[in-house]
Amino acid sequence: MSTGDGEAKPVVKETSESVENTKSESDKPRRTRTLTPKAQENYEDEVRAFHNNLDQIWRKIEDIPDEVDKAKDIGTLRDLENQLQDLSEQYRVLSNRFSKYLDEVNTQDSQDEFGRFSFEYRRSKTIIRSMRPVIKNARLDILEAISNAATDDSASVISTTKRKSDAGQIQQQPSQVVDDLDIIPDRLQETANYLRNQHSHFPTHDMGSPMIHPTQDLTKFLLKKDLLLSRFSRFNDRPENFAVWKDSFRSIITELEVTPFEEMDLLAKWLGPESSKYAVSIRAANSSFPHRGVARLWERLEERYGSPELVEASLKAKLESLPKLRPEDNKMLYDLSDIVAEIIGCKENPKYATLLSYFDSSSGIIPIINKLPRNLQEKWTTQASNYKKKHQTAYPPLSFLGEFLQEMSRIRNDPGFQYESRQPRIQKGPCDAKQRIQHIGANKTDTKPQDLPVKCTIHVNGGNTHLLKDCRTFKSKKLADKKKILKDNKVCFRCCNSHHMARDCKVEIKCDSCDSKDHVAALHSDPQKEQGGEREGVKTNCLQICGDHFGGKSCAKTVLVRIYPQGEREKALDAYAIIDDQSNRSLAKSEFFNLMNIDSDPFPYIITSCAGSVTAYGRKAEGFVIESWDATETLKLPVLTECDNVPSVREEIPTPEIAKHFSHLMDIAAFIPPLQEHVPVLLLLGRDVLEAHYVLDQRIGDRSPYAQKLKLGWVLIGEACLNRVHTPDSIRVNKVSLTKDGRASVFPPCTNNFKVRDIRTNDVNDVNDKLFVRTPNDDKSALSQEDKDFLKIMDGKFHRNEAGSWVAPLPFRSSRRTLPNNHEVALRRATILERSLQKDSVKRKHFFTFMEGILSKHAELAPTLKTNEEHWYLPIFGVYHPKKPTKLRVVFDSSAKFNDVSLNDILLCGPDLTNNLLGVLLRFRKGQIAITADIEQMFFGFIVSEEHRNFLRFLWHRNNDPTMELVEYRMLKHVFGNSPSPAVATYGLRKAIDILPNVGEDVKYFVNNNFYVDDALLSTSTPQQAVDIMKRTQEALQKGGNLRLHKIASNSLEVVNSFAAADRSTDLENIDFGDMEDVPLQRSLGLFWNLQTDSFTFKVNSDDKPFTKRGVLSTLHSVFDPLGFAAPFILLGRMIFRELIDELACGWDDLLPPEYYQRWNDWRSSLSDLPTLSVPRPYVSTDLDKAVRKELHVYADASERAVSAVAYLFVYTSDDDHDISFIFGKSKLAPKHGHTIPRLELCSAVLASEIAATITEQLHLSLDDIRFHTDSKVVLGYLYNRTRRFYTYVANRVDKILSVSSINQWSHVSSESNPADVGSRGILAKDLQSSAWLNPPKPKLRASTPEAFELQNPDKDKEIRPIVNVCKTNTKEQIGICKDFERFSSWKRLISVFTILRECAINKQLKLHEFARTAAARISTEKFILREVQQEAFQKEIHCLTEKQRLPGDSPLASLNPFLDEDGLIRVGGRLTRASMDEPSKHPIVIPKKAHIATLLVRYFHEQVHHQGRHITEGSVRSGGFWIIAGKRLISSILHSCVTCRKLRGKQENQIMADLPSCRLHPTPPFSFVGVDTFGHWHVVSRRTRGGIAQSKRWAILFTCLTIRAVHIEIVEEMTASSFINALRRFVSLRGKVREYHSDRGTNFIGSTDSLRVDAINIDDPTVKHFQLDNDSSWKFNPPHASHFGGVWERMIGVARRILESLFLENHTKSLTHEVLVTFMAEVCAIINHRPIVPVSSDPENPQILSPSNLLTHKEGGDVAPFEEIDPREIYKSQWKHVQVLADKFWRRWQNEFLQSLQTRRKWKDENDNLSIGDVVLLKEKDAKRNAWPTAIIEEVFPSADGKVRKVNVRTVKDNIPVVYSRPITELVLLHSPSNYSVVT
Repeated sequence: MSTGDGEAKPVVKETSESVENTKSESDKPRRTRTLTPKAQENYEDEVRAFHNNLDQIWRKIEDIPDEVDKAKDIGTLRDLENQLQDLSEQYRVLSNRFSKYLDEVNTQDSQDEFGRFSFEYRRSKTIIRSMRPVIKNARLDILEAISNAATDDSASVISTTKRKSDAGQIQQQPSQVVDDLDIIPDRLQETANYLRNQHSHFPTHDMGSPMIHPTQDLTKFLLKKDLLLSRFSRFNDRPENFAVWKDSFRSIITELEVTPFEEMDLLAKWLGPESSKYAVSIRAANSSFPHRGVARLWERLEERYGSPELVEASLKAKLESLPKLRPEDNKMLYDLSDIVAEIIGCKENPKYATLLSYFDSSSGIIPIINKLPRNLQEKWTTQASNYKKKHQTAYPPLSFLGEFLQEMSRIRNDPGFQYESRQPRIQKGPCDAKQRIQHIGANKTDTKPQDLPVKCTIHVNGGNTHLLKDCRTFKSKKLADKKKILKDNKVCFRCCNSHHMARDCKVEIKCDSCDSKDHVAALHSDPQKEQGGEREGVKTNCLQICGDHFGGKSCAKTVLVRIYPQGEREKALDAYAIIDDQSNRSLAKSEFFNLMNIDSDPFPYIITSCAGSVTAYGRKAEGFVIESWDATETLKLPVLTECDNVPSVREEIPTPEIAKHFSHLMDIAAFIPPLQEHVPVLLLLGRDVLEAHYVLDQRIGDRSPYAQKLKLGWVLIGEACLNRVHTPDSIRVNKVSLTKDGRASVFPPCTNNFKVRDIRTNDVNDVNDKLFVRTPNDDKSALSQEDKDFLKIMDGKFHRNEAGSWVAPLPFRSSRRTLPNNHEVALRRATILERSLQKDSVKRKHFFTFMEGILSKHAELAPTLKTNEEHWYLPIFGVYHPKKPTKLRVVFDSSAKFNDVSLNDILLCGPDLTNNLLGVLLRFRKGQIAITADIEQMFFGFIVSEEHRNFLRFLWHRNNDPTMELVEYRMLKHVFGNSPSPAVATYGLRKAIDILPNVGEDVKYFVNNNFYVDDALLSTSTPQQAVDIMKRTQEALQKGGNLRLHKIASNSLEVVNSFAAADRSTDLENIDFGDMEDVPLQRSLGLFWNLQTDSFTFKVNSDDKPFTKRGVLSTLHSVFDPLGFAAPFILLGRMIFRELIDELACGWDDLLPPEYYQRWNDWRSSLSDLPTLSVPRPYVSTDLDKAVRKELHVYADASERAVSAVAYLFVYTSDDDHDISFIFGKSKLAPKHGHTIPRLELCSAVLASEIAATITEQLHLSLDDIRFHTDSKVVLGYLYNRTRRFYTYVANRVDKILSVSSINQWSHVSSESNPADVGSRGILAKDLQSSAWLNPPKPKLRASTPEAFELQNPDKDKEIRPIVNVCKTNTKEQIGICKDFERFSSWKRLISVFTILRECAINKQLKLHEFARTAAARISTEKFILREVQQEAFQKEIHCLTEKQRLPGDSPLASLNPFLDEDGLIRVGGRLTRASMDEPSKHPIVIPKKAHIATLLVRYFHEQVHHQGRHITEGSVRSGGFWIIAGKRLISSILHSCVTCRKLRGKQENQIMADLPSCRLHPTPPFSFVGVDTFGHWHVVSRRTRGGIAQSKRWAILFTCLTIRAVHIEIVEEMTASSFINALRRFVSLRGKVREYHSDRGTNFIGSTDSLRVDAINIDDPTVKHFQLDNDSSWKFNPPHASHFGGVWERMIGVARRILESLFLENHTKSLTHEVLVTFMAEVCAIINHRPIVPVSSDPENPQILSPSNLLTHKEGGDVAPFEEIDPREIYKSQWKHVQVLADKFWRRWQNEFLQSLQTRRKWKDENDNLSIGDVVLLKEKDAKRNAWPTAIIEEVFPSADGKVRKVNVRTVKDNIPVVYSRPITELVLLHSPSNYSVVT
């Protein structure tokens, strides 16, 4: 390597300067060198070595930022700084050597490399320079941390030093740094991105602000890179997965920005076992050219795994491997659906679409359908048939099948549709022998047999005459063998007495073993003995407790338990379990398996009861733990078997009420849990849980129930009815019933019978009224399933501890992922928080003060975690209340994610239990006395369950001392930040009231309705009532849940003085309440409440926001007005803001144009008047309960810009005296476009109805009347309308209005008296107090008779559908006019004309002057025409049908079973009468085949299906209700002559192949008849210059002898007439004169080229024509676009091209010269002329081949041997004979062999009709789609010698100019010929 030390001396301080100096020297005029191949190879090795060394140094530099982030002390940072200095020096020195080397080489490649490296190094230098301040800042951070531990003064010094250092570094780095980073090479891109992100922070800080630590962003970058690497997945070598894997892999490497060599390494790592071999081999072969290696590797993978054939084969194999599904294989439907979805996905890829297109046909879909069970196949057949009929297609596509399978999979696997089979079928197969059937015993009874006189059929040959029932051999056999014997001998299975069937057996029998009357003793079977089990018995006596105060029964051992998976107690499920010592296995219901999400495969087992043994299927569950109700005992459960036969009698569950009524049980009543109504009976614990049966204690009484204490709790057993004086209403026993057919059943026989009645009778008594009852809550939002899960968790686990506080679990989702350990995130967030607090001393003080309260009451030091114990750390941060700048609240960030999961992600949010804010405020204004309160730290009032506290861990300073280390704490209470905390708190608040027995209903109403989270608002009539309710609520909450209600405020001195100062609001504690003058404003749910005036007012933020979109929006949102007091004023601001949004395209923080400022400033100035607004809190000054009448009045109005509605309360204290109070108002901006004023007025009416509904629901006030007012008579007309129809927009809104109001409630008001007019136009704040918005006028009294409103101008109202009048006309039928039908060429026109004629005739008869065409008239006319045609064609058949006689045997209708319908039309009877089809399809109308209307109908339906084929057209005719006799032939004939069909699918014309021209059939001198063509071009070197080489073009002229097929090629330098003449002269000079030239393209030798600007030779050039005349030659041209006319020379050009390509490849010629090209062409000619023109003979006596060179050179074989020394005169004597012999031999073989090979026609073998003048044709254009081909007319034809036309002249229009083209007939499609009048248009 040329990197000696001597070359490094010229290096100056910065390498970039050295590189620039080097470049400046290289700019001096020096000759660029060209290296030899060996020198080029050495150069590439040197460059590669330099790059490898530079890369090694740079990787070490890139590692330094990561090491800086990890450094903890000054020494390490100093070492890193020195290391960076050393590495940067090494990089600089080596870079200088590399630049010197490139300058010395001075080749084109080295110059390019020098340019790239110059850019690369300059960016590298920038990055290194940016790293130094990073290290320096890190050192200052550590110094600052150390100084903080000493004194605050020193900390400030260090901080100031650091900020100055940062500022200096910012000033030293110009903007060019970031600009340079934009074009950094790939090798440095990652570090550059990191520094670019760091630099983006610099301008946003001034000199005194601290810098953000840059290594944190680098850490994020590295984490992101690790995340991308973790997304790699290994390819499984399956072609169908290749495309997905490839897209995923390439997206990752694109984000990682890897080099090609790294991409090959990643491919080798992540490819499959087979495909990775390709990567290894290709990587080894292309190590020096990674770009080429990557391309070749992807090409190989595409070839091996991405080809459509492989994907198609793989998908077919996957489909074939799936077994045929059975009806019970529901889950396998998903597998089949997934395979079909995979095929559909591949079909959507254009690469595979063509190959997989057959899946859209029956051949592709039927193999898939064959996999389905029979029932699904029939269902598919139905749906597929409907699809075909609906879409008029041959077969449904695969996408439709995919939707079908997806729907079937969903339905068949829906648990709600999983029905229990009566006798589940046991699958038989080879695996049955290995599958053990588990036996479960339950209840069984023994019986003795009864003697039956039946002879033995086993010992018939032994002379024995004993009975079959007494045969010991028969009794010893198994039941299956016994049944086989009875079946083989046809003996009754029931009595064994006769050969009758068991269902017909009338013999009374009884089994002595089990007392069964279904079988004799000989047929008694003991399944337990056969299976190796034991006999067990159960006896159940179930009575009930009498009286109203008893809550249950007790007749079974049933206990309340919790069950959960081992180690996952948070998933505990409450359930009742039956303790049954008569069961040998433990069972669980299907509900348990579904709740626990257990999805195991079902297995067969036998369950035995008094009904016999039954085989059932069920799932297994294991690994569960059962826990007693009081959590004192825990037992491990064995394997649970799924069984839905577990008894579920809730009346048998023991309750404490039972125990309290028996003296010996009273002491245990407290240990029996109350009956849980929502907890199901899910388990039956058998003898496999022995610990559950242990009796630890018991209570026994005298002939009364007794109690046992089991490990899982106390149970009661026995009769619970006192003194046994009451007969139970129901008794539960196990009973076997016999059905009418003799079958045994555990179910009672059904006594119901079917009763058929006429549903048309209006028997309202049979309707289930409850099913259709509407309730007021039908349209309200219901709870979601997750909300129900939340409430279920709370109902089961929400409990009080010993101190009386409520303990609530964290409501985890049922299916959630396990949380990872996020300690590192919490630690990082804690470090950031610490730095933030160090910079803000005030916030730091507030933060530590708040945390002192947290740690002292609500948190504890976290204990050590167990191994693998799940836990979570919550980052914390502080927030200030915007209205309370001194109050900080610490929030626990439960939404912080780690590994894409957070605590809130796995918690249920719970239902929205919070009361409606608007409702609470509305009710707050009802009474004269108002009082507010707040619950102290409401969330912290609820304790977290012990097992869930580790999910609430957080990091904080030990003992809240900032000088101590961070330690782990955990919260004991529910925290602010958890998503379920609001729901938990509200649930607990109401629970605390509900559990107290003596709480008044007024307190419950107050807590349940007037609390908004922790804020309580109450209004009453008197101070005493307010004090009483509030104090009782305080006491109840304290007693019920240790919740403190404080911060009390009221407008009454008496109320406030009734509470201690500590319970008052914070700003009222130290105020003397002698009067209310100095009382500060109180905030009530965002509203400002003036206690002195008892009114609401506003406080405005005085901050001056910038005049930007963001500033304007912030100012608008600063006004909180939930009740709409200031809605008209806020509307003006919204109007201004919308204009800014719509008209200006500037950003949110850009200053707005000054022309808008004045309007905004006026509104903002008016904002200062808003605090003067005062709205009384109480609605009226009197008690609402004493009012005579209360009415709600709602006004609505709209303008072009807004809609508004406002509601008022009218309170009448007497007939004349009344008060009016504002309740609620809304103003909304109207859409700018698309809404008329009537529509906006209607929208305002909708808004009014919604406001009324909200107020009536939330106000909780009995209203005597509700009235609505609007000033729009259009809207009132809409509401009062009963006859006219509206369009959907108006109709929907009218329905919505009338759903909450009646039309009698709506009245008209003038615009001047409408207060809503203020809300729709806006008003300034200073005018609000006196406006009609807050002071509405008194409405006029309602009239005794409501005024009705008509529609306003309905004929011109676009919202009302117009009325269309229809007239009906009857016509008189005419007979004998079928001939007139032939005048029409269209079925529609025929119907239309005759409809008009019939209507005219009828109108004339009825003397009418107007008529309207109706559908009925057209149908009547159609029937008339059809009837006339049938009467003319089928007179005999109509007579026979009328007289009900048999049709003649030769009638074409004989096989159709025709009949006459009610209209006298003949219809097909057929065999489809019972089909569920429409009548026209079942019984189509018969049409005679020769009738003209048959042709019209076919044309009509052919056009309806858009000119589709015969099959579809015939189907359309049949679907239209017509049966045409011999219709297929008629349809084919019409379609054949259809011009449109010919345009779409007509074939191009052709004619039988013409005879060969005479010039190719007679021996002539070579090249007498020549075909000429040109090909090329090629670039050749014309000259060499100092700057390179100059190139020019060359073309080749090919001359082909039409007789002997020899070729001659001439090279021309340009496509001009002179060059072509020179070529012709050279050709003629060598080959002799030419009699006839043949070529393509008419006048232009190589096409029309003027418009294309392509070089061409013009044969019509005068120079060329003069040359032809001088040589006595003629030129014949083939027609344009007829390349097959010149096939002789076209094939020779193809041969020449292939030979040239081979020559170029073999010679590796980079620079082609003219000499080389001419030489190549000579060799091409020689090769072509030596080719055989006839098949090579295999005859050894005829070794010579026939080639054109035989005649051209008169030589045979190879080289000629040297001549012997003979007399020259002998040579001259025999030379002419030798030549003559060779020539004769050639021509003889040419005639006998070559000409005979031209005899056959390879295509166009049939003669067709000639095209003629006047024919209309379609002219093919290769560059246009078929629909764009022009139409032309043949003007001239050119028949060949045989009279066949193969070339014509056509006339068409192009660019509105008629043009004439000469074309072969193969480029034409015949549309219409005058000689053939059958062609239709």
